[in-house]
Amino acid sequence: MSNAPRYPQLSRRTALSRILAGSVLGSGMLASPARAQDFPNKPVKVILMYPPGGGADNQARVIGEQFRAATGQAMVIESRPGGGGGVAANAAKGAQPDGYTLLNGNLGMMTLTPALNTGINYSVADFVPVAAISIIYPLLVARADFPASNLKELAALAKAKPREISYGTWGLGSVPHVAGAWLEEDAGIQLSAIPYRGEVPMVVDLLGGQLPLGWASLPAVQQHVKDGKLKVIGVAAETRFTQLPDTPTFIEQGLRGFAIPSWFGYFAPKGTPPAIVAALNAKINEALNTPHVRSRIEEQGQVVLVQSSSQFNDFIQQNAVRIQPTLTRLAATIRQ
Repeated sequence: MSNAPRYPQLSRRTALSRILAGSVLGSGMLASPARAQDFPNKPVKVILMYPPGGGADNQARVIGEQFRAATGQAMVIESRPGGGGGVAANAAKGAQPDGYTLLNGNLGMMTLTPALNTGINYSVADFVPVAAISIIYPLLVARADFPASNLKELAALAKAKPREISYGTWGLGSVPHVAGAWLEEDAGIQLSAIPYRGEVPMVVDLLGGQLPLGWASLPAVQQHVKDGKLKVIGVAAETRFTQLPDTPTFIEQGLRGFAIPSWFGYFAPKGTPPAIVAALNAKINEALNTPHVRSRIEEQGQVVLVQSSSQFNDFIQQNAVRIQPTLTRLAATIRQ
């Protein structure tokens, strides 16, 4: 008796339909590499959530210049500010998934805003991560005359005066707002979050004495720290900043895992062919590895992040999981 596996007999019509289906699938699989070989053959639009002239706009243009040098095609920057990134995200979500429209996204747009704003009708699942750009970490700063200089002293002060010490954020649901909520939970303290319309006005109030504490980026406060007008309570990063070698991280001060890498990167609408995503990833990473592009990004206090599309996707998901408990609690508070 034969031990060969037995297969059901197919009708002629069924067999023919399967052959045709396989042919269509095969032609589709061959089509993506073919299109990728010619990609790009026209300018690529990059939708940005920030207005023109800022750091993110300048960063995108520097990368775009190198992209053009490598491909012969421009990256055209289109600013769509508003809605915590929602306006830009929705504009990109509805674009053709052909690689010619990219979204310049970040942690706030893709992780924080969808979790904290019930009016948002998009999620990270509506996009394909194309390439990372960089990460930047927030730090908690205080006026030079603030009576605490580290986490231990801040915790003692805050426990003696619950909710009486305020800290500035860059708006409701921003990275600094989440950082502050996470710090309160892990340190067992109660502070008061004060939302500002951006980082600049918050730093102005810090320097003017209207605000005791604030979450900031290194470029915004580095000179003020150097001049002795502000001091750093702690850095929400895995390791110390090279620019502030004497300033400990919050992890060093006892808050296990307290690091918030605020990442930036490029996304394409869901459905963009994998071969096109791979081609974009290669060209963007090539730009990031160019010395003058890397130095321009690092001048802004950021760390360049060169990853494959799948590595970038994993990085996004891993960081979302880390801050999800804080987002869940913060969302309940915001919606009360």
